[in-house]
Amino acid sequence: MLSGRLSLAEGNRVLIEGLSEAVDDGRPHVVYGLLPPYYPHRSNGLLPHREEPLAGLGENLALFARESWDQPYDVEAYYTGISDMSYSGIADGKAVAQVLSATMPLFPSVYDLPLEALSRLSMACINIGPWGKDFHKMTERVFREDLVDRTPRLLLRAIETVLGGERSPAPGRERRRDDVL
Repeated sequence: MLSGRLSLAEGNRVLIEGLSEAVDDGRPHVVYGLLPPYYPHRSNGLLPHREEPLAGLGENLALFARESWDQPYDVEAYYTGISDMSYSGIADGKAVAQVLSATMPLFPSVYDLPLEALSRLSMACINIGPWGKDFHKMTERVFREDLVDRTPRLLLRAIETVLGGERSPAPGRERRRDDVL
């Protein structure tokens, strides 16, 4: 609580605790509810259209990583962490709104999302980043080689593939930094 005001998450928690106490009849019970912020599930496979050259991009990058560094990369339909990619579109805004209205206190009166706009947006996305541990904690760290070498090359390869441009050079035939920038 900051300056006598509750955050949205704290307000929802207090509401759920109050409801739980109000119906307390001495028996064990379970209270289920979603607290904001809500991160919609995302999968490019749920999109109504799969645009070329985005289809197969993950497999293309996995092959590039295997050929470049002899390192296997997995292509997963869902990223299970918290990511802003969640807001790049949803499959059915009306259905999501119904679920949130039934399970999230204060939705949509206090906490709301532009669900219909996200349904219309529905663009493909991909998560490319360095290997790391302990995300969003004081002990968070990333693998330096991924951060300074592999991830930039994978991002460049993804952009070139999507835009249909020149291919990134294989390791050993490096571009100079000035050539890329």
